[in-house]
Amino acid sequence: LQVASELQNAGFDPVVFERGAGAGSFFERYPRHRRLISTNAVHESAELDSLQYDHHSLLSNNPGLKFPKFSKAYLPSADDFVKYLRAFAQETKLQIRSNIEVTRVTSDEDGLFLLETKSGPQYSCEHLIVSTGRRLPHLPAKGKHAIDGLHLAEGYEDEDLKTSGEGFEQKRVLILGAGQSAFEFAAGITPVAQHVDVVDRVRVRPAWAPHLVP
Repeated sequence: LQVASELQNAGFDPVVFERGAGAGSFFERYPRHRRLISTNAVHESAELDSLQYDHHSLLSNNPGLKFPKFSKAYLPSADDFVKYLRAFAQETKLQIRSNIEVTRVTSDEDGLFLLETKSGPQYSCEHLIVSTGRRLPHLPAKGKHAIDGLHLAEGYEDEDLKTSGEGFEQKRVLILGAGQSAFEFAAGITPVAQHVDVVDRVRVRPAWAPHLVP
């Protein structure tokens, strides 16, 4: 959305293909516990560069398109973030074509990109930007970090993974990885689990040791 908005402001006419039902569809499923762990900069001092601490707002000259207008929660709901992204897309009049899944990209002899879709129609364009993010889980099944038997574990992306805490009551749980999804899930099941460990192969950087210096 940000790239499309900037291109539109520069005089281009970008079109966004979205596999889901609308802007921000990814956040209708993730995070699994429906609570973002990135903080909401509601009460930042005007003397500070608020964008440095605002982890949700997209760049816009419209003051009404700041995420704190949509949620005052310190750790906001993912559902509120979806509402914000769709409001941004609507207010900036972005061309978003929903429910289009691109399955193959090629190019012709004139240098045009050719896009094949799951529903059948084909599209062409001069410039193509892929902004799908990372959707496939990282499973170290090969190489020096390979883990034998990893397929026996439950994955964060598994459809039947319980997020209400059901199935984790009084259980000892080990979470591999120390990224956002790991800490989100750990926080979600801690109230019902007997004990939760989060492990990673690198040292975790604590919140009090930020990489941004005001």
